[in-house]
Amino acid sequence: MTRRTLLGWLALFAPLGAAGAWWMGRRASGSNAMRRPIAAAAPVSGSASSAAANAPTPPLRYGTGLPIRRVSVRSVSGPCAGAFEAARRHIMAHCTNLGFANGAIHGVRALGRELPLGDGEPQRLLLENYVRETWLEDQMLLEVPVHHEGHRHAMLKTLVEQQCDLDLEFRVGERTYRFHDYVESARLLHTYDLSVLPIDEQSWTIMAFTRVTPPDAARWRNIHGSIVDLGRMIDDTSAALARDTQVIRDANLEGGQLPRECPAFARACGGLHMLYALAAALSSGYDTPRRREAFAQHMRTHLRRFRYDLAIIDEVETLNMHRVGPERAGIRALSGRLKFLGHTFEVVGLVDQFSLYEFTPEERQVVDAARQRLCEILSHSGSLDLRRFRSAKDFYEGLVGDICHAYNGLRTSLT
Repeated sequence: MTRRTLLGWLALFAPLGAAGAWWMGRRASGSNAMRRPIAAAAPVSGSASSAAANAPTPPLRYGTGLPIRRVSVRSVSGPCAGAFEAARRHIMAHCTNLGFANGAIHGVRALGRELPLGDGEPQRLLLENYVRETWLEDQMLLEVPVHHEGHRHAMLKTLVEQQCDLDLEFRVGERTYRFHDYVESARLLHTYDLSVLPIDEQSWTIMAFTRVTPPDAARWRNIHGSIVDLGRMIDDTSAALARDTQVIRDANLEGGQLPRECPAFARACGGLHMLYALAAALSSGYDTPRRREAFAQHMRTHLRRFRYDLAIIDEVETLNMHRVGPERAGIRALSGRLKFLGHTFEVVGLVDQFSLYEFTPEERQVVDAARQRLCEILSHSGSLDLRRFRSAKDFYEGLVGDICHAYNGLRTSLT
């Protein structure tokens, strides 16, 4: 969901406000049918005033951060087997309708090519249903309207993480394109301007672009001639996340009232996508000693969030029982726990696969206990009929997406 819909939903349904309750949930011209190749973004080096290099960017390829390891669901036993079964039922019931774009995109994230979206390859169906042509600077480019994907480049990120064939053909109107045309269009169209797109909304751009752009080609000129600098984007995201979570580092987790006014709660999904974006960047070779140390600090902070966020969710659930009743308070808290834990274990999956942070034995116990809790929560959700919540559109879409993240988080973090 977009930032606007998230905050709008909170204002309407959550009298406690966004603080402490982020989790409750944010025409082509011409008729030529021949495909026109989309020019690659021009790389730059040195200072921001350097002229664009004459050589084209390196051929698009998937980098060191892929493939993402996923456990075979059939090999899982115990409570997590029930979690996978319950989550899969929800996904199959709510993410197979192309009329629900955000659900279909999240469903492909969770189930990949196993998601039955219709007649054909799920990845191609996403591209043919949601990509649009746009004519700019005398060039035909491709983009996905944000109302389809919820966050800029969210669908691109999903397909990149699935390692969609870069030569996969798909049709938009009368023209045939390949997946790499969509990737190059995204690079050409992106502008790094925080007055237009806040820093947390840059996370999906980092996730997508670092997986297909080698670190030595991390700066290029967009269609307008402005420089896009992935390194700066990564460092700005890290700095913003550190500022947003200072309250959590300062909080006394051993007792007393926890502060609910945390800047991270005003970010999309509590800033969890920012942490995942940093993990995606490091695993794709965008690591330096300074970034490694900063990421270690982010992970130590996030380990505190197991207690901090879940305690805040419990507290707000109790308060909301008196305002909206136990059932509504409970389902919102369920969504919050799924959101936090599901997104968290997507991060843990990358951390473990690419050795981005070494958990102490005590920290590993915390992580393992939280994973078991996520499995129990998902298993118990199996009896829920999510159709009951469709009238609250933003909440329903958020809950469905959270289940997809939880499914994917378990698959990537179980070994």
